[in-house]
Amino acid sequence: MDHFELIPSDINNIILSYLSADDLRIMLDTFSLPYLNWNTINAYHFNEHKHNMSMFKYLTRLRVESLINKLNLNYYSINDHTIDELLESTDLYLGYMGITQLPSEIVELVNLKELSLEGNRLTRIPPEIFNLTNLQDLDLTNNQLRQVSPEIGRLVNLQGLWLSDNQFVRIPEEALKTLTNLKGLGLVYNQITQISPGAFNKLNNLNRLYLQHNNIKILPEGIFDNMTKLKQLSLDDILFYQVPYNIRSIPGIVIERF
Repeated sequence: MDHFELIPSDINNIILSYLSADDLRIMLDTFSLPYLNWNTINAYHFNEHKHNMSMFKYLTRLRVESLINKLNLNYYSINDHTIDELLESTDLYLGYMGITQLPSEIVELVNLKELSLEGNRLTRIPPEIFNLTNLQDLDLTNNQLRQVSPEIGRLVNLQGLWLSDNQFVRIPEEALKTLTNLKGLGLVYNQITQISPGAFNKLNNLNRLYLQHNNIKILPEGIFDNMTKLKQLSLDDILFYQVPYNIRSIPGIVIERF
């Protein structure tokens, strides 16, 4: 075994964080460092070498390799083709993997448009996701979420947000106000008891809304007034007859009751 690998991992990180670009490349190519703190490498070296495109790309590829290892992604082998494929991916499925938090390296996947984290153990939306500004569809179904950070508004291209089978007790109104391009929203099988009057005020582009299997008894007056593009509305039977005429009369709308 190489002596460097016998050094405690926290000391490794201190040593590596002060290496020059060339020395860092040699060190990482020479030794196997499974417990390397990639946050430390990112904080120092990405800033130091952001104008050195060759080194920047090298570090990016190393971080993607680290992401593959941390998530135990099912690749037969990790090679240049594997890393290129993941870097170029526009969709990524990470469902039912027991994930409680995402590795910070996920931010390297800047081309992602669709990300599914359904069926994990997330208690909050991982903040790393908010850096993936090309995302158009985010599936967080069947986790343990109770709230949505307003930071989700950084996902300016988001069109689908799926939050069913979580632990929401109210509509995450403040967060939704920032998602003006949203077209689909799923909040099925939560514990929502009421909707505040302005919950959907900013969602002018929404065309699919799924609210069934909650504990909502009353629809506030004017709740759907700005949703003139709505084409699919699903809600519990008790709310069906509360849907206002201006929504019922939208051409082609489908209203489902459960």
